[in-house]
Amino acid sequence: MSPVQVSSNVAATPETIWSTCFVPMKWESWDPDLKEMQDVKGACENGTTCTFLMNDGNKIPVALSNIEENKRLVFSGGMFGGLLSFEGKVLISSVDASNSKIDYSKPSLHKIKVETIDRSTSNILLSNTAVKIKMPSYTPKEQAETTVWDAMYAGFASMGLAAIPTSAGVYAAMQFSPKFVKATNWSSRTAILIMPPLFAFAYSAESKLVHRMHEMASDAEHSKHMAEWTHQHMIKEHKEQLKRMATQKILQQPGMENVVTHKTEGDDEAHEKEIVDKFRESVLNSNIRVIPGNELGFYHKVANFWQENPFKILAFAGIPTVGYIFYGRSGQEHLQLQMKVMHTRVMGQFAVISMLLTLMGFKEYMDRSGKYVTEADVNARVAQMQESRMELLARLKREKAAAAQVAEKRLKAHEADMKAKQKMIQS
Repeated sequence: MSPVQVSSNVAATPETIWSTCFVPMKWESWDPDLKEMQDVKGACENGTTCTFLMNDGNKIPVALSNIEENKRLVFSGGMFGGLLSFEGKVLISSVDASNSKIDYSKPSLHKIKVETIDRSTSNILLSNTAVKIKMPSYTPKEQAETTVWDAMYAGFASMGLAAIPTSAGVYAAMQFSPKFVKATNWSSRTAILIMPPLFAFAYSAESKLVHRMHEMASDAEHSKHMAEWTHQHMIKEHKEQLKRMATQKILQQPGMENVVTHKTEGDDEAHEKEIVDKFRESVLNSNIRVIPGNELGFYHKVANFWQENPFKILAFAGIPTVGYIFYGRSGQEHLQLQMKVMHTRVMGQFAVISMLLTLMGFKEYMDRSGKYVTEADVNARVAQMQESRMELLARLKREKAAAAQVAEKRLKAHEADMKAKQKMIQS
């Protein structure tokens, strides 16, 4: 299984990281993809088992092994009877007296959300410490691998859901229906057993892949628009700077010494408001529909779930429908089993295809119109974009100040060298 790997230097000792992040067995405090660790049986030691409850609702049983205190641990597990297996590792090494390096790899079983707010880095805040791990954004290759594994995971999940009623139905028919045993052979029974799960796998994986590709295309288009706006904004800033330089040259002319220029009080506020408005515009144009308030209504939640999980709805609605159709035919004693199965297949196909067309039609409508989000979600995204911008400006300011200090030190060192050379020449 394709792992997600990150590595970062952390301003804390290995002992602090281990005791704060791993010993309490509360990994959800620093892993943003993990909602909760459930059924924890034991401390952070070899043999301890637990269940990862992911943000997307998936439950993944894991076990800890190869633990070396303050240095490393391994967690591994499997799903669907071993069809999916994975292994994650955490390696902690000391860089110096107050800094450490963390290498973290984990399986990509969950959906990776690529936020349009901050595509460069995402911060994981370790609880009870001032430690931050900078996780780099996914490269195109990693994003493609993650998309493929997301599609495969969705396919395996749907295949498992389809295999349960199919296997139960074939087993019940073999045990309680001599007519079924007489009318079928092992080849036809095998086909009945494996075809529905294989169809579920293929359709669900394909749907998931297409959905993720649409999301990636939307993100790329959004990035393109933001890059164009940034370019235009830089051109505008450059023109304003040239205008200010021209004004300063005019003021340096004879007779202009007493002329004082005043900066408009609202310039900074207007500039910040323009940037915030552009951030908000970019969020609103990212294929969403904004609902006033802080919470979505029941209809909006159902519509969003429908858009993201059409095949799950089809499975939950289609399987009982086909079962009910077969149950209705079972009361007609004049029909042979083959005819009952044929009637069920014909009417079941009509019902399922009708559901499929309805589901995919609504999904297409949602894809075109956009998913529902609240006004609070939009404001939160804008605030995060503004926060990322302020962090970037602060970092650039710090780097500029550090570069100025280095230049000043070099200048002083150069002057000292020149004075030393002059003394040597004079002596």
